[in-house]
Amino acid sequence: MAMRYDRLKLKAVKDDNGFIRDTPVLTRTGVFVYWQPDGTQRREYRPPEEVFKADSLNAFLGIPITDEHHGKVQGNNADGLVVGSVLSSGRQDGDNLIADIVIHNTSPIDAGKKELSVGYEVELEMTNGITEDGEPYDAI
Repeated sequence: MAMRYDRLKLKAVKDDNGFIRDTPVLTRTGVFVYWQPDGTQRREYRPPEEVFKADSLNAFLGIPITDEHHGKVQGNNADGLVVGSVLSSGRQDGDNLIADIVIHNTSPIDAGKKELSVGYEVELEMTNGITEDGEPYDAI
């Protein structure tokens, strides 16, 4: 398993309780470039049939949203890291995966931050190829 962190851009405003509620893009299909510890890049392809599988969509329900990337967040290390959570399973919107979120700790946004992090585990298949759009990849 590998951890992947996608940033989400917030475009919502605070509700009457001071929380931020939104339905942002959490990830998308396509090729993502990740820097490896040795300084090389790996191009990972997320095909629609994987991104929009029922278990992939359901995996977003309840995951934490953090300010920056912190590795795997669990109950024993969430304190001080988690600023909100994903409230719904993911759903398809074109090439994008969207979900409902809430941000409880708005201080990073109040300080000017425009993106927060959603981290999730993925299973990598080390298979290279070229997408239908002609974009090369090193893994799926």
